Amino acid sequence: MSSKEMLGHLQDMKIPAKSASSTLEDAYVSMVRKKLKPILEARAAEIEAARRAEEQAKAEEARIAAEKAEQERIAAEQRRERERAEEERRRAAAEAERKAREEAKAEAERKAREEAERNRVRDNAPKSIPSFSSLLDQIAQQEEVLKRQAEEAAQKKAESHGRGRRPEAPARRAEEQAKAEEARIAAEKAEQERIAAEQRRKARALVARPAGRRRR
Repeated sequence: MSSKEMLGHLQDMKIPAKSASSTLEDAYVSMVRKKLKPILEARAAEIEAARRAEEQAKAEEARIAAEKAEQERIAAEQRRERERAEEERRRAAAEAERKAREEAKAEAERKAREEAERNRVRDNAPKSIPSFSSLLDQIAQQEEVLKRQAEEAAQKKAESHGRGRRPEAPARRAEEQAKAEEARIAAEKAEQERIAAEQRRKARALVARPAGRRRR
């Protein structure tokens, strides 16, 4: 209670006092105590209530501050977790992209090697493999050529004998030419027979070769 309030209460009780620190008689003291006791108790209760309210307010503020700090801590932790998850996602994406590039490169290299091998096999393979029927046709054509050449040689030989009544020198020259022609034809025939035999050998080898190797 303030000094002003105390003087007001003393004046209400008709107690002479110049200030709150004035000395009172014992009779007045007892009366003042009795009169002001409820007021003092009420004021003390108000003060206690105010103190408690203030403490409660401070406790509430502290609680709110603690909750806010906890929420901020949780938010910061969640933010860090999101950042870590995003970093992990970026790393995983980068790793997946790297692996995809490596796999694509390896696949391209594998295809290139396969293509190179196919080209090598194709380049080393015969440009064309004659069929069995075409070889037989070639052999028949060469035999026909040999037959015609033999007939022509025989005809020229007969003609050279039929001109035996001509002068001796021209006849001898004609005979020599006929012999040279016969030798040339014989040499061509031998060469063609050799080629035909070689082609027949290849034809037999082609027929004897397994079907899978012929397709290759």
